[in-house]
Amino acid sequence: KEAMTLEEANSALTPVKAMRFAQATTKKPGTTTATVLSLNKTSMLLSAANLGDSGFLVLRNGKEIARSRPQTYEFNMPYQLGNQELEECCNSAEDADVYSVPVREGDVIVAATDGVFDNMSERKVAKLVTQSIDDGRDLQDVARALVDEAFKMSLRPNARTPWSRSMTKETLPRWKRALGYKVRGGKRDDITAVVAIVRGDYNF
Repeated sequence: KEAMTLEEANSALTPVKAMRFAQATTKKPGTTTATVLSLNKTSMLLSAANLGDSGFLVLRNGKEIARSRPQTYEFNMPYQLGNQELEECCNSAEDADVYSVPVREGDVIVAATDGVFDNMSERKVAKLVTQSIDDGRDLQDVARALVDEAFKMSLRPNARTPWSRSMTKETLPRWKRALGYKVRGGKRDDITAVVAIVRGDYNF
């Protein structure tokens, strides 16, 4: 059979297929959330598969145009990917939500674990990333700034965060919420972020 070009191979390997391959070939026990993205430079279509409560944002001119939604069984119980021969209670790649997002040159893609999104709102993420890029910072530095801010928020006991708002809604009785009681603070968790800018002139 004639070998595919690298570009053809990239287009054939969808995010779900990549996730399925990772799930089948891992030899280690344990589970994880997963976000896999790929960009077709011809169609300028961003394809994504998201399983669990990690996720991604797409920003255009500093505004959110697309984002993934967390997958959970219930509060603080996200879907988890693992080798099903090693882990009985885990999801498969086919359980992932699939997204297709038309993008333009200059759009910004942010992929991150829930340690970012539990401690920073999407609006705050968008503002920090956009301002850092406008200031001319290297993308690795932008991702580092995002991780550092999420880490700081996770340690603040009185911070109002997406996590504390969810905790208020899910764990406090209705009468306490009616009286104005609120849970405060961030969530100490794994924090990872990747920031990329769509370019029309990149090469494989």
